[in-house]
Amino acid sequence: MAAIVWNGGDGDWSLASDWSTGAAPTLADDVAISAAGSYIVTISSADVANSLAFGAAQAALYEGVGSLAISGALTIDSGYVSLNQANTIGSVSLGAATLAFGNSGALGAGVVTVNGGQLLATANTTLANALNLAGNVTIAAANGKTLNENASAYTLAAGATLNFGASGEGGTIIWHTGAGSVVPSLGDMTVQAGTLKGADSGFSSIFSHSPQTTVAAGATLDLGGHSATINDLEAAGSVTDSGAAATLTLGRANLSGAVGGSLSLVFNGDASLSGVESMTGGATLNGPITVTNTGTYDIVANAGIAGSSGSAFINDGLVEKTGGAGVSNVTTNFVNNGVLDVLSGSMVFSGGFTNKGVIHGLVRQSGGITAIGAPVPSDFNGDNHADILLQNSNGQAAIWEMHGANVTGGGSVGANPGPTWKDIGTGDFNGDGLSDILLQSANGPIAIWEMNGTNLVGGGTVGLNPGPGWKAIGTGDFNGDDDSDIVLQNASTGQVAIWEMNGNKLIGGGAVSANPGPGWKAIGTGDFYGNGLSDILLQNASSGQVAIWEMNGLNVVGGGAVSSIPGPSWQAIGTADYSGDGHAADILLQNANGQAVIWEMSGKNLVGGGIVGANPGPSWHMIKPA
Repeated sequence: MAAIVWNGGDGDWSLASDWSTGAAPTLADDVAISAAGSYIVTISSADVANSLAFGAAQAALYEGVGSLAISGALTIDSGYVSLNQANTIGSVSLGAATLAFGNSGALGAGVVTVNGGQLLATANTTLANALNLAGNVTIAAANGKTLNENASAYTLAAGATLNFGASGEGGTIIWHTGAGSVVPSLGDMTVQAGTLKGADSGFSSIFSHSPQTTVAAGATLDLGGHSATINDLEAAGSVTDSGAAATLTLGRANLSGAVGGSLSLVFNGDASLSGVESMTGGATLNGPITVTNTGTYDIVANAGIAGSSGSAFINDGLVEKTGGAGVSNVTTNFVNNGVLDVLSGSMVFSGGFTNKGVIHGLVRQSGGITAIGAPVPSDFNGDNHADILLQNSNGQAAIWEMHGANVTGGGSVGANPGPTWKDIGTGDFNGDGLSDILLQSANGPIAIWEMNGTNLVGGGTVGLNPGPGWKAIGTGDFNGDDDSDIVLQNASTGQVAIWEMNGNKLIGGGAVSANPGPGWKAIGTGDFYGNGLSDILLQNASSGQVAIWEMNGLNVVGGGAVSSIPGPSWQAIGTADYSGDGHAADILLQNANGQAVIWEMSGKNLVGGGIVGANPGPSWHMIKPA
């Protein structure tokens, strides 16, 4: 075999003058590209060699429209090599260099050995070569590209460190574990950028044999429907499961990013949660361990938190149940030092419960078990059934405590405020899970009665008198603190305002950013966009046009006119969850002839509904839902 060397400088493989022998390489030649300096060698034709050793630290070999046939080994010790066509290569050995490839056949069909280098997919491609990986190895895909690693088998050297993704190279890597793959005790695993996604049940092996796995901020580890065990997880990025339900078993863990998807978590060691956990599965605490949450732990279904004897879940942040109308059981010892917010269904604590923080929800305790349920609108006595608020023309308020159509209790409420005071609606202003009453006097003052059943237990007049030109419209939660706020509208100008409340204390708010004008009437509130914040329903008095303002605090951030215009004979009455989708965001309307209609909504879009039953006639008037 003849040895042939690149002379240095930019040039094309096929040009004879660029080689030491004055001739382009043949299949009989062992080729070396190692000249110092910064240059590019291009492959633009069907070029060949017996072997190729590339070791030029500042140089690059770039394959464009040509191809490369190497009967022996391609060895890359330094520099940058980019292969983009279907090639014939006996084997590949990569050292401290980068080997980029943009074709599934770019590396030939032989074994690819990597010892400390980087494999970079520059196109959507599959890597099917058998792999031998040693040292500090990086495997990455270019931004927006997917590398399907589907090796027939791979062998990892003891102590090998695997890095997935790299700075500026944040594509997706799908990882298969071929039959016969060898995984000994490894070094650390790091998902540096992009997404690493599991493709089969063997995905877990690269983590379970590693002392620590890190998911960097901005990167994603996706189990892809396959359960995995990770000994020590540091995750500032995202951990998710985009496939079928899977379990992630953790030793020690520090999760400061987002955990989501169809995951369940098993903790076998102490863990710190400072990000957002919103997976659909539950959590299990094994052994005398402690999981501490300083972030947001969101129970989005009916999954619970299980724990063996000696385990504890300490909440120093926010634990909330926002999904699932059923029960989430918590059998570990639970200590609440932060905020515990039950917005859907209920949570039942049977493994011990200590509260040193704030609870939003209806609390019941019996026999050492604590249950916290989501507040039910207009539930004054905490039985999870809506009750009826009535007011006599002389001003006296009364409550009928209801179970279905049956009045089970109730009676008059407190002192009679007099005929100048009107009950506007209900809301939970003090966060105890029981409904309170919002009132307004004809000359403007607003009051809140904090209730327990028919007993007036707190509240009083709100300090600021808006004046007789401002009318309280209803209640909603606009700042996300789970205490009811008040919506008002100026009768002359149409300006809408929000008072953010804590009990009967005005703590914030002001005029809403947009003024609809005097032709528009604020009707009520509802969470039309499912983000936990109330939005405002309005109607134009002349045309009957209905509109929704999507709100974030005082700011109108979206929404608009509803596509269907009912006409001026139709009056929007209020909002409630008629479709059962968990959002109090469908609209009840009534025609002047008495006919009622329900619009089922998704955001500002009308997605269903229709006429409600028989027409009761024009002498019957619908009442705004609580």
